[in-house]
Amino acid sequence: LIFPSETKKDSVDLNLSWFQKLNDKVKFALSFVTSAKPNTVPSVTAAGEYRLDSATTLKGKLGVTPSEGVSQLRLGLGLSQKLSAHATATVGADLHVNGTSFGADNSFGFEVKLE
Repeated sequence: LIFPSETKKDSVDLNLSWFQKLNDKVKFALSFVTSAKPNTVPSVTAAGEYRLDSATTLKGKLGVTPSEGVSQLRLGLGLSQKLSAHATATVGADLHVNGTSFGADNSFGFEVKLE
């Protein structure tokens, strides 16, 4: 899928996205975003989901984004567990994994969702 979008008055981005459901347990997505401006570094993200069983899902995301002349490499991981018909627990992490700056702005979270 190709989605041109205007993000700023003087620039146009080109977004390419692909999603694939491989089977009932595995999903995969890929995204590529670049600008029409010269010397622009593209942003690339790959993500996946694996359903271990009917109550447990593992998700992961790896993204490379340009930021102030340096590409930022981020890894996101999440695990969701259905506790009952009305409750789901999720634990997740967003890790900044660039060389020497590992740990600079990592985040971790835990959520219990009641329906």
